[in-house]
Amino acid sequence: MKSPFPPGLAVLLVCYARADQPQTVPCRYVPPECPDVTYDLSVLRQTAAHDLYGIDALGQDYYVRVCETPAEPCSFATNASEMAGVQTWSAPQGAPSCASIGNLRSATWSMLEEGKEKAGVQISFTGGDDGRSSVFQFECDPKMVGLVQLVNVKQTTAQHVVPAQYALTFASAAACPTGHCPIPPMSAGWYVVIFFPVGVALYLILGVVYNKKVHDAEGLEVLPQWRYWVQLPGLVADGVAFSWRTSLWAARVARTKFRECRDASGTREMRDQRADLLPSGEE
Repeated sequence: MKSPFPPGLAVLLVCYARADQPQTVPCRYVPPECPDVTYDLSVLRQTAAHDLYGIDALGQDYYVRVCETPAEPCSFATNASEMAGVQTWSAPQGAPSCASIGNLRSATWSMLEEGKEKAGVQISFTGGDDGRSSVFQFECDPKMVGLVQLVNVKQTTAQHVVPAQYALTFASAAACPTGHCPIPPMSAGWYVVIFFPVGVALYLILGVVYNKKVHDAEGLEVLPQWRYWVQLPGLVADGVAFSWRTSLWAARVARTKFRECRDASGTREMRDQRADLLPSGEE
């Protein structure tokens, strides 16, 4: 069928349509450390003409979309066709009034908290104007089914520090993953924490039962090895006292040896010994 538009105009219309369409990146993530976990944010891709909007404490505006470029234009951006988000501010006419806060193609995914899949997921972007970078943090909110809300925007670096970094926090049920991270094995310390109290409890219970049934013990005598435990505080005190006395004796010996060495340093015998150690002519 013959096109109703002249050939040149048809090419321009196709190019304009492609340029006007948002650029996208994959919106699904499986953490390498948790291969059974999947985050799928593709349901949050914007279908309307408006962007998600936020404002920081400095009064700067932000326009973003999930996994695609925002509709908000920025003629001053160096990568206007691949912006992860747009930052705007008031400026005199002709002066820069907007900037890209990251390149969409630089998206790097990670979990919000290592090993805690239910916390959410985040996407980091670099390559914005003047080195700007940003992190889109998606927190799991089961109540926000099919929805996403930009709940907080802040500049994580000082106001005049270059390059600037930004953190944008979103809430959505889409940030709640499917699957679970594997449970890490317990360390030796945890085994001690768990089994030591259990062992002590079994020792006391079985010891009490044994002493009552076999020896007909009563009162404190029912406790296992009660007579030995009574001696323990005294043995500990004896050990501390012995260590203290030994330390004092060692200190006295060290002081005595030091004084003897110091007093002997000026004697003729000591000078002769030093002279024997020196090369000839260096006395």
